[in-house]
Amino acid sequence: MKSRLHKVEIRNFKAFREFTLNLEGRHLLVYGDNGAGKSSLYWALYTFLQSARKPKNSIAKYFDPANPQNLLNIHEKDPAAKPGEIALTLRDVATKNDTTYRISHADHGTHNQ
Repeated sequence: MKSRLHKVEIRNFKAFREFTLNLEGRHLLVYGDNGAGKSSLYWALYTFLQSARKPKNSIAKYFDPANPQNLLNIHEKDPAAKPGEIALTLRDVATKNDTTYRISHADHGTHNQ
């Protein structure tokens, strides 16, 4: 099965409150001013990929507001705000079926997926 990255969704993680990037299998070049979110996008993708390689609890700290190593959006003060989450959607090239994988405080491992 050959899949391509179709969409990246980031919520309350690093600089992003709500962010969606539709790639649809195309290449991507990220550029912008300082503070625009380039590093935040990198850290979201890095954290997601680490969730597939490391033991399940190793990245939970990034989504735990009580942990000093958390990478949650520091500007989100609303207690009713949705929790931090990173979702990647892959599209199968042959069948065009989408599969979405998510990591968050409650579900932070994609190791066997």
